[in-house]
Amino acid sequence: LGEYRQKLMPHAPSVKHLMKVLDGPAVSSANFYAFDENTMSTDAKTISQVNARCVLWMGCLTPVGGIPEATGRLMRQGRKHLAVEAEKIYDAGLPNFTTIHTEAYVTAFLNRGRIISLFDSLELEKRDPVVMAGSVHRILTMFRKNRARFLHVPNATLGGDSDCTVLLTLNDIARRLTNEKYLYVPQCIVESGRGANRDIAGVHVDDFVSKTGVKVRILPKISTKFANNRLYRNGSLQNYVEDYVRNPLIRSYEAITSIA
Repeated sequence: LGEYRQKLMPHAPSVKHLMKVLDGPAVSSANFYAFDENTMSTDAKTISQVNARCVLWMGCLTPVGGIPEATGRLMRQGRKHLAVEAEKIYDAGLPNFTTIHTEAYVTAFLNRGRIISLFDSLELEKRDPVVMAGSVHRILTMFRKNRARFLHVPNATLGGDSDCTVLLTLNDIARRLTNEKYLYVPQCIVESGRGANRDIAGVHVDDFVSKTGVKVRILPKISTKFANNRLYRNGSLQNYVEDYVRNPLIRSYEAITSIA
């Protein structure tokens, strides 16, 4: 609600108008982000005073390819302040339900148990190449190292700081190939709104196979439903603070670098 809002949305409605809208009975949630010290935490307290019932959706904005570099820098700087800002809100004990849903690496860690148990259920061989984005790669490298060939695929199509398996494209995977003869691909990558067996860019699995000569073995257990319905269950701010920010494993987790 401060200076960063004006920088990112210079033509947006005034804060005064926004606060009047937030006070209305139809408002069920409010989205706002960390940019610096006392940004997200101050906004949370202000909004809670106006509407103690709405859900507070918080985190950081993620830059994608094509946005101005200055805007990207504003978005990125919030990440180093996110933990402290979240703890301030946690300690404030606001009556609102509070969530952190924007950081893929946080979501992956908070759901490491589900990710690990699902991976174990796949019963892959050590040499089997399986596609994943960076955050899941970190989890499996940390807890299931050498149990399969973890193929970290950057979100090159979206660019910027994107790091999400659901948003990978088949072209992203094609860029990452070396000498693979086959690949295990999570179903969530090819069940987008663009049609059956198509990624978010509209590319069909058959087109990928024709182009690369690499056979695709779909992993139906890793579906969009699993990603959306199960992984976000632990997305409360309380879980983020207690099981991520204050977890002694975090230093080791964040030190793991994905091989691109």
